Amino acid sequence: MNWASAVPTPPPAHQNFAATNPQAFSKEYSIFVGDLAPETSNSDLVAVFRNPPKFIRPFLSCKSAKIMLDPVTGVSRGYGFVRFTDEADQQRALIEMHGLYCLSRPMRISPATAK
Repeated sequence: MNWASAVPTPPPAHQNFAATNPQAFSKEYSIFVGDLAPETSNSDLVAVFRNPPKFIRPFLSCKSAKIMLDPVTGVSRGYGFVRFTDEADQQRALIEMHGLYCLSRPMRISPATAK
């Protein structure tokens, strides 16, 4: 018997990543946004959700947006994804933002599906 195997030792504190960085594992909730104008940027999409029309409460948990680009040309594919840190905001966005305009076109909103 090896002396090292007789007494189990806890892992070093630096290996407990979740304890030192609780946001590293926080959940995110995404939606699909389609029918976007070619000139729509990531920041345009975030702005629409954080500063919607006055009759809709802002989506304060809107964390980021990602417009999908053609890998060869770099041109927008006309759709993207918006991430939220709050599931209630994600669910509300699915209902309240569908059909509202982002720049010059109404958005088509649906749940994001995993690859």
